[in-house]
Amino acid sequence: MTDRKGIGDGGRPLKQMLEDNERLYKETGCYAGITDPHLLKEDPVRAELFHSRIMAALIAGRETCRMVSGSPFVREVAELCLGLFTPEGENIVQSTGIQVHIKLMGDNIQWMVRKNYEEEVGIHDGDFFIANDPVISGMHAADVYDMLPIFHESELVGWVSTVIMEMDIGAVSPGCMPTANVERGTDGLKFLCERIGSNDRLHRDFEHKIENSLDMYHIFLLDRKGAMAANIRVREEIKKIVGEFGLDFYKQATRELIEEEKCNQVARIKQRMIPGRYRNVVTAEFPMSKQPVAWIPAKVDTIRLIPMQMDILPEGRILLDFEGTGEWGWHAYNATPNALWGGISVVTVQTLSYDGRGNLGSLLPVDAKEPALD
Repeated sequence: MTDRKGIGDGGRPLKQMLEDNERLYKETGCYAGITDPHLLKEDPVRAELFHSRIMAALIAGRETCRMVSGSPFVREVAELCLGLFTPEGENIVQSTGIQVHIKLMGDNIQWMVRKNYEEEVGIHDGDFFIANDPVISGMHAADVYDMLPIFHESELVGWVSTVIMEMDIGAVSPGCMPTANVERGTDGLKFLCERIGSNDRLHRDFEHKIENSLDMYHIFLLDRKGAMAANIRVREEIKKIVGEFGLDFYKQATRELIEEEKCNQVARIKQRMIPGRYRNVVTAEFPMSKQPVAWIPAKVDTIRLIPMQMDILPEGRILLDFEGTGEWGWHAYNATPNALWGGISVVTVQTLSYDGRGNLGSLLPVDAKEPALD
């Protein structure tokens, strides 16, 4: 251990902040150990203004990305969203857009924290990080995350992240969802939370790499520039909010927003759902026999049965059990545990947390049991 000062709250390292939060949640059942979220309740008008300002900044950033990029998926389909995160990568507020990524965007940040980027790679004001490896986070390799740290003086107070589903990621066949992609080696380009920009500018070597790697490189780079513009706009708005409300209020209120949403989610589950056990089985068809795959065993049409069990507990928790789904196969539909949480996120927001205040707290009352790998 060294006496090196961290970039987090009070000079703490980010890894310590993350470990402390996880320990406090296990001990108290409350996010970050906040058993009495009083700050937002003391002045509800100020609290609503605070949340609305953050949400407005994220929506404005999303529109900035659409206008700057101009690519079809971003401008017309609007297949993107932005999120604001704590220094250790936990979602505070999510913009409008695809709600799959509430937890997934933060998983990338937490991966960097756990891998000690703070010391071994460095996190500086104006750095621009990119990630898309589904094993770390995401639904598929076409989901590209662009992350920018937010500093107040020398302290990291949060992150803003944009996610865009790319039209071309250089996979084995064209498009964002290549059916012929039956194993990770054919995913296309992968970015493991890499720094691709400094001082609010993309690195030129990264642009060269993309130009030589993708058929639709111009669209990919336009999306990066759109995401960078969006993240910078949000960062500057957050700095104004910190200046207006005060740093101490910002740090406490952002964490209370997560605990407040967790409590609200528990109340909604109790109010709207009937305790008990629910079971269903759905089918998934994998039409692979006519796909241009090089691996002969993959050229088989199969059907998977996917059993699901949902327990609604009287105390306001949801337990999801996917045991029995079946083994992985030579097809393009294998899902990582992170992708499972992506599905849970979008369903949770669309059915319960649809008031614009969805964040990590929306997912804290939900537990998921993944299928055993063997």
